[in-house]
Amino acid sequence: METNMLSIEKLDERKNYAVWKTQMKFYLIHEELWDLVEKAPGESEAAITDRKRDAKALSRLDYLFNHSALYIRKTLKLLKLHGRP
Repeated sequence: METNMLSIEKLDERKNYAVWKTQMKFYLIHEELWDLVEKAPGESEAAITDRKRDAKALSRLDYLFNHSALYIRKTLKLLKLHGRP
């Protein structure tokens, strides 16, 4: 595996929590540790394999975004969740 694939900002109180949280999630996905956080009880091996593959692809794509894009993406996701375009 690559070393230093991702430079994660240190958490600065609540100023950069959204970025830090996203970077940590994708780092843990890349290191195949995200299951420790999210694994559903009784999940089949096939479902675990599919979820890991999807999550790893998403984490790779997310590395292409800069911090501004992360904020925009989260804002759009929230707007969509609340029924706004």
